[in-house]
Amino acid sequence: MKALFIKQPGLGASVAWHQDGVTHWNNPEWDSSIHGYTFHAQLYGCTAANAVWAVPGSHHLGKIDILNWVAEHGSGRLPDAVPYICDPGDVVIHNRQLVHGSFANTSPDWRYLLHSDITVGPGVGCL
Repeated sequence: MKALFIKQPGLGASVAWHQDGVTHWNNPEWDSSIHGYTFHAQLYGCTAANAVWAVPGSHHLGKIDILNWVAEHGSGRLPDAVPYICDPGDVVIHNRQLVHGSFANTSPDWRYLLHSDITVGPGVGCL
């Protein structure tokens, strides 16, 4: 485990849209898995009001100018984004290059998740 993320009901701050990979964007062997994968084990369930959100397929687009992308859509609510709606004990695995983030927790529910990741590096290929 790398971290425990906790969002209190009505208090959990937002986390801006981002991509986790930082080291291999200009690598000549770049592929859509070069930065590895993130694992989120949900200790409590989560709903759209307190979940992590992601933009499916965005890991194939390379390094995205997220500020410009949000400005083009006129809102932080990206139209293709979906929430990770989970039951307690569910595990979400996503590509670290996937655009993801979370809004302030406006729900009456806690969100606890165990976070870890693995970086596979150049030339390993897709899982």
